[in-house]
Amino acid sequence: MMKTLETTFKRCGYTQNLVKRNRDVAMYTVELPTGKIIGYEVFIIREQKEFVRIIGGNEVRFENKELKPRNEDFGETAFAPSVLERAEEHFKTLTDRVKRRKKVTA
Repeated sequence: MMKTLETTFKRCGYTQNLVKRNRDVAMYTVELPTGKIIGYEVFIIREQKEFVRIIGGNEVRFENKELKPRNEDFGETAFAPSVLERAEEHFKTLTDRVKRRKKVTA
């Protein structure tokens, strides 16, 4: 079973709350500790498949889970607009991109 992204999490001192998502794309608010929204993050949800690694002689099992974007994803498959309207545009664009990619591979 795939572990899904949290609806709320903290990153770099900010709270991020899920605004909306579909199967492939998520949009979160980025909020100050006061609750003021200072921006958004919109990204294609990556997936980590279950795997096992030997680390220091011990077997470590990594679970199936959805992943947040890495720093290097921003500008390509993740965006951090400051206004909701732009976040909505990115959400639609990324959703359309994933749909087109799935059609090509189907």
